[in-house]
Amino acid sequence: MKLDPLLRSHEPWLHVLLASESDACNALWALERSTQGRAVCRVVRGHKATTEPAFFDECAAAWQFPYYFGENWDAFEECLADLEWLPAEAYVFCVTQGTHLLEKEPSEQQVQLLGLLQRVAREWGQSTPSRPAKVFHVLLQCTAKEQPSLDQRLQAAGVAHDVV
Repeated sequence: MKLDPLLRSHEPWLHVLLASESDACNALWALERSTQGRAVCRVVRGHKATTEPAFFDECAAAWQFPYYFGENWDAFEECLADLEWLPAEAYVFCVTQGTHLLEKEPSEQQVQLLGLLQRVAREWGQSTPSRPAKVFHVLLQCTAKEQPSLDQRLQAAGVAHDVV
């Protein structure tokens, strides 16, 4: 499985990754190793992130958010937009078992998250006076059987995506 295109800044920023959970993780670890520290790949377990509090816990652990992370949407966006503690040229945010992500929350929460991730990825792709443009992609891993359900959620959220 080739994930090298995730090292380039391009839309869409969100991708459905058709693979087993194990294959997805192995490919991400290989991608991170092959870049010799230029890329940071982090995995959030969707089956452990079915509620908003559980999602924030998973993200804080996977991304090693600072101790002051406020466990709310604004703080989450602020941490992802900063990532000062994880210097890299490219970031890959993968959610395994993506169909379970926030599944116990109202669909508005899922829409909010997907829009937030797309916004963060777009902002990372733009240079600012304080930093050069960087790459940020989001992968939602699922199986071929789960893909129609995940595609439906992404379309409902109005989030552009492709399948890798």
